[in-house]
Amino acid sequence: MNRKRCNTSPEPSTSRKMQHVPVNCNISDEFIESLLCESEESSADEEDCIQSDCGNSSSEEDKENEEPVLPTPAASYLSESSNDDIPLSSLVSRANSQERETSRQVNEPETVVSSDEPRHKKYFYGKRRCMKWSAEGPSRTTRTPAHNIVVPSTATDFPPDSSSSQLFGLLISESIKNKIISFTNQRLEMTREKYKRRNKPELKNIDALELDAFIGLLIFSAVFKSNDEDINALFATDGTGRDIFRAVMSKERFAMILLSLRFDDASTRDQRKQTDVATAISDIFSEFIANCQKYYKIEETTTIDEMLVSFRGRCRWKKYMPNKPCKYGLEIKCLTDSATGYLYNAYLYTGKNSDGNGLTEEEKKLLVPTQCVLRLAKPIMRTNRNITADNYFSSIEVCLELKKNGLTYVGTLKKNKREIPPEFLDKKREVHSTMYGFTKELTLLSYVPKKKKTVQMISSMHHEESIDSTKSIPEIISFYNATKGGVDSLDEKCAKYTCARRSRRWPLVIFFRILDVAAANTFIISNYNSTKRMEFMKDLGRRLVKITTGSNQQSTEILKFETLKNCYMCFKQKRRRTHYGCTVCGQPVCLQCSKPTCNNCR
Repeated sequence: MNRKRCNTSPEPSTSRKMQHVPVNCNISDEFIESLLCESEESSADEEDCIQSDCGNSSSEEDKENEEPVLPTPAASYLSESSNDDIPLSSLVSRANSQERETSRQVNEPETVVSSDEPRHKKYFYGKRRCMKWSAEGPSRTTRTPAHNIVVPSTATDFPPDSSSSQLFGLLISESIKNKIISFTNQRLEMTREKYKRRNKPELKNIDALELDAFIGLLIFSAVFKSNDEDINALFATDGTGRDIFRAVMSKERFAMILLSLRFDDASTRDQRKQTDVATAISDIFSEFIANCQKYYKIEETTTIDEMLVSFRGRCRWKKYMPNKPCKYGLEIKCLTDSATGYLYNAYLYTGKNSDGNGLTEEEKKLLVPTQCVLRLAKPIMRTNRNITADNYFSSIEVCLELKKNGLTYVGTLKKNKREIPPEFLDKKREVHSTMYGFTKELTLLSYVPKKKKTVQMISSMHHEESIDSTKSIPEIISFYNATKGGVDSLDEKCAKYTCARRSRRWPLVIFFRILDVAAANTFIISNYNSTKRMEFMKDLGRRLVKITTGSNQQSTEILKFETLKNCYMCFKQKRRRTHYGCTVCGQPVCLQCSKPTCNNCR
């Protein structure tokens, strides 16, 4: 018997054919009996019929035992039925489907929200649900997290009244100077073999005093902004040159030292180059970095970035970086103090796989930027310090690896990272709007600084939605802006007062950058607030050259020839022959035509 709408059937039927109900149906017997009773009752209008179907036939106790969501779909099926006949099996099947759908929604642990309101979601997911972010930050107490309590530095203290040259000598140590002197003299010995007059004063060996004087002149060339000036102009005697240069050494001697500077043993270089392509300067560079770490107490925040040293010569690991002012050069990966720009750790980038030198086999399997960060962060691990870097180094991987080693990380993220939820990349959001995603250890921030632009930030240091009241921007962005410029600050110091002269020898270019960084670091560890940097550089150069000023470092050795030669002064008159020669010009001169002088009058 077919059931029709209540308002079209004044007299309901008194008989009904029983339909077969599937055995595997989950509908209770009481619910089926209530449906049968409802079909036999009369109803005056549609409202009474619906109210009757909603459960008036059942008792209050049955309502409490029943599923609260089941009568509603059944009633809706009865009230919305068309003039066509509806079989009981179809009715029960549709009710059973609605019951399963309702049961699935009740058991679902998460609330599904429309994509039109992403900020009200409880969770966000990255691409292909690779990572889950919570919209609410983890509950924390008012105490400072343990990973933000910095361990004090154990750097060696130096006397507070140390002069600029003494502090400079801590970084360019005696060990470094001795290596340079030894290898430079080795080169000078090879150069002397090419000359007939091997006793020329500009060909003599170099010592520690003369090396200090040479470095002092390079410092003065940085002060005078004359590092690119021709040597002939620096040593000019027509009043346009620099008196300090002529007072320290001759032009020929300065040029010879500049040409002969060496930093490794040339006889074993080819063998060492098989494992280290930068072996010509790597030992000096590594020792200098160790000295920088030994005498400085680094602050709580550090910065990692690259530094490009201008170079146009031939080098297998020369790089092209169009965003840098010099475009071509040698790359140095640096870790500096964010507040002062003090260079604390660095290494030379010598090509593929050079970032993983010194790391374990497991660490070498990580991303290349992650290897770079771990290598630079070795000296400060387990100190709870923070590292700030740009989007080249930033990833979820590097944050978690640093977290294992007792460090925090703050940086910008590239938009192609698959861990970023699509909602965070929406450019149609309001200007200055923010979205946060949290995990137990990380915080993801999406900020809209201007129209149609989003900035993605990652931090393992911040764990709440906080705003910098002074700048009205998120605290993570404010912290990043305050700590991101450590390496840029050092690069600016080196560019302002640089002693780098033009050269096609890349080891010499790296040595010039070592001197620039040493001067900048010395200025930082000294009481640099009490004086200007230019005055500091002048004082440093003056102290390095003061021992040799006015002496020209002339040789005190007596020049002798193996065979007798005619005196060039009395050759035409008396034809004297002599074994001696002038120590200045090298010409043969007899004792009658020369004058003995003491060391104070030379």
